[in-house]
Amino acid sequence: MNLQQIKQRFSIVGNAPSLNRALEIAVQVAPTDLSVLVNGESGTGKEIIPQVIHQLSARKHKEYIAVNCGAIPEGTIDSELFGHEKGSFTGAAASRQGYFEVANGGTIFLDEVAELNGGISEGWGFKSSTNQRSRCSGNERKHAKSNCEWKI
Repeated sequence: MNLQQIKQRFSIVGNAPSLNRALEIAVQVAPTDLSVLVNGESGTGKEIIPQVIHQLSARKHKEYIAVNCGAIPEGTIDSELFGHEKGSFTGAAASRQGYFEVANGGTIFLDEVAELNGGISEGWGFKSSTNQRSRCSGNERKHAKSNCEWKI
């Protein structure tokens, strides 16, 4: 698929060299299992790049989830991303899968991750070799295995 076809498919308007380069890189990384950092000025359409990568990847038939981290209340980010067990905190009336579990085998795009309270991502506790993270739980330790590609 050439750049013009990608632009048409995703309704991308423009011909700036930086846009074309970003799309070329998206095409290159799509067939891989690499995590990708997309950064740039606010309002430049960064959210399109993960969609292009997802649709051109082997994961295209699995879930694509875009999460606006800036809209998640400060105390609930772990629960939203990784899920929780019933009774693990006040108001947890039922167990809930997090976005990483739901996107298992697909792609998760973490938008506005810079809006998170400083240092919060350091406590996420990824085990990169196993892609496991503990669900928020009361007494038991449960692991949420996730095989999803994630974009920030």
